Amino acid sequence: MEEPRDEIARDLMRLGDVDGASKTAETEIQRAGDQGNSIELWRLRFIRAEVLEAHGRADEALKYIESLTPPPAQEVESCASLKMHRGFYSGLLGRYELAHRLLGEAEVTAHDGGLPSSKRMSICLGLSSFFARRIMSLRAACFDLS
Repeated sequence: MEEPRDEIARDLMRLGDVDGASKTAETEIQRAGDQGNSIELWRLRFIRAEVLEAHGRADEALKYIESLTPPPAQEVESCASLKMHRGFYSGLLGRYELAHRLLGEAEVTAHDGGLPSSKRMSICLGLSSFFARRIMSLRAACFDLS
């Protein structure tokens, strides 16, 4: 059985092959026509945004994510992930109050929606990734004496 394309793209991101992940995600999004609300399509959209962010284009990643019609409320994983990504990119752009609110909403959506613990862990990893980057950025600013 062939591995789903969104999982292949996610694995490529984890391995640091941003270009490979981008090609896989773009091919599948184009094939699907970037229309619809399947979980797989949403995962591919998030990879597209993550590729933009990996190239230092968090503002474009946020604009892309915000340009999409939100998934239906019953698609808990996609809804929680959308809030997490919006919060993450907002935080990277210095919009900390909005980021905090969206990341909190993502956590509540995942928990209240009954996502399995592995999926909730994915949301939490996104939250901790944001806060780790923010702390490192603040630490660097504190010790930058130039």
